[in-house]
Amino acid sequence: MSKANIFSLQISEAEEYYKIALHQYPTHVDSLNNLANIRREEFQIDETIKLYKPALDILPNFAATHSNLASVLQQQDRLHDALNHYKEIIRIQPMFADAHSNLGNILKEIGDIPSALQCYTRTIEINPSFADAHSNMFPFSVL
Repeated sequence: MSKANIFSLQISEAEEYYKIALHQYPTHVDSLNNLANIRREEFQIDETIKLYKPALDILPNFAATHSNLASVLQQQDRLHDALNHYKEIIRIQPMFADAHSNLGNILKEIGDIPSALQCYTRTIEINPSFADAHSNMFPFSVL
C-alpha cells in the first residue's frame, strides 16, 4: 500500500472518530475544528464554514478556529469577513504573528497600505525572522 493510500485511510479514520465524537458530544470544539480542517482539504468550503461557525459559537476565544475560518474566507474573497476574524485573533492573542501578517495582507489588498505596513512591522516585532512580513514590506520600504 502506498504512502498516499495509508494517509488517505488515516484521514478517513480520523474523520469517523470526529463524527463519533460529535454524535456523542455535539459541542466538542476540537472535533468541529478538525473535521472542518478535513473538509477544507477536500475543498468543501461551504461545509468547512458550517463547521467552523458553531465551534466559534461554543468557544468564541479559540484563536485557531478564527484563524482557520479567516483563511478560508480570505480565499473566497470575503475580505471584510476575514479581516474581522484576524482582528479578533489579535484581540485574543496579541502575539500571534501570523494573524498580524495575514491582516496586513488583507489591508494591502483593499488598499490600506499604511495600516498594512503597521501590521507587517508588528509581525516583525513579534517574530524578527518572519520572512513573509519582510517580503511584503519590501515594495513599500523603497518609496
